[in-house]
Amino acid sequence: MGTQEQDYRTFSQSIESTTGGLGAGVGVRGDPYGMSRSSFWLYSLSIDIEKFSKVISLSSFCLNRNLGNMFDLWRQIFEAGPNFSDKERLSVLIDQIMTGFQENLVDSGHRYASMHASASLLERSVRNL
Repeated sequence: MGTQEQDYRTFSQSIESTTGGLGAGVGVRGDPYGMSRSSFWLYSLSIDIEKFSKVISLSSFCLNRNLGNMFDLWRQIFEAGPNFSDKERLSVLIDQIMTGFQENLVDSGHRYASMHASASLLERSVRNL
């Protein structure tokens, strides 16, 4: 999406010409000291919601000479705000995200099955120690 100051094409060109990209992500970070050693090895954690933190990470990089431009791009996102008036562009972006999720679904299922199968083997080997 573009910003209130630039349409998405101009904003995208600004990002590409002055930075190595702008990235953002969300996550949850747990306290590694909040779990016992045995529960770690058995993949069964006693969850204390108070020991988790919500995390927003922003990332970007650029050459020193473009540092001001990079921070101006972030300023446009946070101060001027995104421009959601182009419904067609928003629809295209949502479709791209959905396609990515669908493509990763099979791989995620395989990874889950593999981890689930190996967890039972690990549990047996820990018991035999």
